[in-house]
Amino acid sequence: MKMLTSMLTRTGRCLCLAVVFGVLAFSDARAQGVLPEFYVDVMGVASEGDSGYNRIDLYTRVPYPRLTFLNSPDGFQAGYVVTVEALLHDGDRLTSTPVQTRIWEGSATADIYLATQSDELSSYTTQSLQLPPGRYQLSFQVEDRNSSQVFVRDLPLEVRDLSGSALSDVAILDSYDAQTLEFIPRVNNRVGTDELSMQVLYESYSDMGADVRLEHELVGVYREGEITTLPVGSEVTVYEESQALEIRQGRNQHVVTVPLDGMEVGPHELRIRMVDESGAVLDEVSKPFTAVWTGLEQHIADLEEAIEQLDYIAKKPELEYIRQGPTEGDRYRRFREYWEKLDPTPGTQRNERMEEYYYRMSFANQRYTSLVKGWRTDRGFVLVRFGEPDFIRKKPHTFDYEPYEVWIYERIGRQFIFVDKTGFGDYQLLVPIWD
Repeated sequence: MKMLTSMLTRTGRCLCLAVVFGVLAFSDARAQGVLPEFYVDVMGVASEGDSGYNRIDLYTRVPYPRLTFLNSPDGFQAGYVVTVEALLHDGDRLTSTPVQTRIWEGSATADIYLATQSDELSSYTTQSLQLPPGRYQLSFQVEDRNSSQVFVRDLPLEVRDLSGSALSDVAILDSYDAQTLEFIPRVNNRVGTDELSMQVLYESYSDMGADVRLEHELVGVYREGEITTLPVGSEVTVYEESQALEIRQGRNQHVVTVPLDGMEVGPHELRIRMVDESGAVLDEVSKPFTAVWTGLEQHIADLEEAIEQLDYIAKKPELEYIRQGPTEGDRYRRFREYWEKLDPTPGTQRNERMEEYYYRMSFANQRYTSLVKGWRTDRGFVLVRFGEPDFIRKKPHTFDYEPYEVWIYERIGRQFIFVDKTGFGDYQLLVPIWD
């Protein structure tokens, strides 16, 4: 198996890419507008030779806004240290001494300051462990070199026995070069609703070579609390196909394109089975991932709050109709139908008006949240309704005046004045917007 060795190597060198997040709201950070500190993904494959160990490839991805950049003659620079410890489960007990530890470095650069704050940029690293079959916990730590801020994350890991006829773990790919066999993994296991298909990579193994059938099945797995139109606990097959082939002795690499037509928003699993000529299952493996609204990962984390946020755009009967859906699936269906009526490009996967609206909501929460959510403040209300102003004129506190801000919208010929009467940053609109 090859990686993009000029860009991403197992010695821990860093890959910095512009990544368009096709992600929604099922990330570890459930609060609106909050990026996860970092993402990790793990792929277990058979090691070379007959060592009885598996090679565990580790991938990390740190969004630029989570890093501290310092200005330098070569641009803005950030650096961090990644530490991972593998702890073995001994029955129900987790051992306190790591069976293996790896430490490596990552870095990131940007030409302009704006890029350091972009949610679309991330820094990538990779590293490998050698572990025998068993149950483990991987404890990751990322320490920012410039701020000394530390982020941590634990990940359960089952290392399977890959001897005989077996399948490796599965990686979802961001890109794959069929000529060089080099690839870049997705890392965050999120697939956007605008994607027509996804590529996955895995390996098969055989002691002597065999005629087998490889079955691929994509299913939606809907659990309590997930945004879906389907009943809790149901599974729906989105795609399935079967391919008969002869696998060679040793290691075989497979790159499969999986169509995503008809995929609902929510959790899914890609299930792969290797079946012999008699129909017996030799091995099977699954890869969970989440299908998400493209462009809305950071902006919608909770359906009920997303419905409440329609307060600034929906008519009262429309909003009440959505709220009164008897189940979450019903409320989601009505919510989706409402936005479909406002879609400026019907028939396409993206709804640009919806994306812009919830981007403004998220931005208002990031900027103006204090005792109340930012979108509920006067400044948040104006920001959501009219977008960012063309100019902001600020006046600090003086003996004669309370602090105030003037938001100027030249493009629509309007301006709004906000006054901080308390001195605690609670800016209120001087003249109600409807006056």
